Amino acid sequence: MSRMHKGWRISRVEAPRWQGTITSSGLIGRHKGRVGLVVANGPSLGLVGPDRLFRFIEQKKPIILGYNRMWEAFGEGTRNIYCHYFGVLDASFWRKNYRKIEAWLNEHEHRPTLLLHFRPSPTQEYINLHLSEGMQAKQKPRYMPGQIFNGFNGGNAMIQVAVHMGFSDVFIIGCDCGTYEGQTHAWGTREIHPTYRQGDRFLPGFNHLPEWAEPTGVRLWNLSLISRITAIPKVDIDSLLAGNRVDQSIVEGQPLPLAMSHSEAVAARNAN
Repeated sequence: MSRMHKGWRISRVEAPRWQGTITSSGLIGRHKGRVGLVVANGPSLGLVGPDRLFRFIEQKKPIILGYNRMWEAFGEGTRNIYCHYFGVLDASFWRKNYRKIEAWLNEHEHRPTLLLHFRPSPTQEYINLHLSEGMQAKQKPRYMPGQIFNGFNGGNAMIQVAVHMGFSDVFIIGCDCGTYEGQTHAWGTREIHPTYRQGDRFLPGFNHLPEWAEPTGVRLWNLSLISRITAIPKVDIDSLLAGNRVDQSIVEGQPLPLAMSHSEAVAARNAN
């Protein structure tokens, strides 16, 4: 059974809702052989836009994982994104946005499974992400079922969850680690740090993901052509929508300028 959601369909996925870890809840290998899509809310999500993204979803029928503000990525009055799994690492973010998140979750017949790195209040059914905060990319952690290293970023954690789920291919969008044309997010700039200095901190964790995931055979693909992540191959969504295989859609070179690092964004702002 499918439910129409503001102009596009999302299929029901049987997923655990009880409290437990990724391992105890049965997420390891749950979606083996399927296609996964991790949606973050960086500027590239706005560049791809809702129409192309929803066509991609209709074509690939992925299991969708999102986090933080992805629910409002395309702004009010537009078709907004939905997901099967929704993650939050920051308890303060949850406290500030709980009512909005709950309203969004409750709009739909098929409520997403929550993956949280804290005990929520009020109490929710959720799966504990059990982030290993002391294990970081600089230590070159190896893949272990159910273990999540600290990439300092919710999108990184959700990609790791997707790898644990056993997808054949995981596509990511909105993980840019920088600003683009002054925007920190798909909808504009809503940052304490408008030069997005935290992107430099996120980058090593993202670049370690392919090496970390290699033993699983899960392939990672980046739909963002502006992403500063170099280790995950970039693929052209228009080529995929035209029916080409992923290996035929790999982008060589850099057709669009990269998102700006913190130092580049500061220099550009000072120049103006």
